[in-house]
Amino acid sequence: MFAVSPAMVWYGSSLKPYGGDVAVSLFLVWLALRYLERPDDLPRGTAAGVAGGAALLLSFPAVPTAALLGVALVAAWWRRRPARSVAPLARLGAGWTLGAAVAGGMALRLLDPATDEFMRGFWAEDFPPAGPLAGLTWGIAKLYETFAHSLVFVPATDPVLQFLTALPMALAVVGLAIAARERRARVALLLASAAAGLTAAFMHLLPLDHRVGLHAGWPVLVLAAFALARLRASLPRPWRFVPYAAGTLMAVPLVAIVLLAAPPSV
Repeated sequence: MFAVSPAMVWYGSSLKPYGGDVAVSLFLVWLALRYLERPDDLPRGTAAGVAGGAALLLSFPAVPTAALLGVALVAAWWRRRPARSVAPLARLGAGWTLGAAVAGGMALRLLDPATDEFMRGFWAEDFPPAGPLAGLTWGIAKLYETFAHSLVFVPATDPVLQFLTALPMALAVVGLAIAARERRARVALLLASAAAGLTAAFMHLLPLDHRVGLHAGWPVLVLAAFALARLRASLPRPWRFVPYAAGTLMAVPLVAIVLLAAPPSV
């Protein structure tokens, strides 16, 4: 479903940066997960620092994601100190900090005050309203809209498209509940991209909108796939094809959108 998503196909094949934001956020999460497998491996920490720092130069929205990933990795190291060496994490953090500093400096240098004021007005609806309850409601609605756009691109008003959006989100809730009990540190890394999108919006750094927030939606599919994998493992052997068949059937409408709908103009 991810590979045939209209948004991923169209943005990935255009000069818009939004597909690149998804790629960089996925890459950073993958680096963090790989580091966590062998946190005492100094060469791995160095390589993750260099690769992640370079990747941050390609995506401004990835900077908040890297910051939250760093917090999660520091927390994981803190729980295991002093048995665990801090040197690999320090090298990873140094590379990411340098990349984020350069990317942030470039963004501030390129964005003049007049453009900043105009864009804040343009994106006004994509920053949260005042008040905790209103902000919570806004955040849930925006995550749903962002994921719907990342999956089907077109407005999810058709019942089939609404089903395609709602089912993975429901499965993701189940997957999150299961994974949080078994792999808490890894789940924190997985959710960093979505959490970064919300955090940056609440801090009025970056809006959370369909295409601008595209990088925040993909963790839903990973958690949904985790839930389907657990379902498959619990089924009798003759019925273990069901999750694969369900995923294939859900992907068919996405392929139809890519093949039959007109490519977007933006």
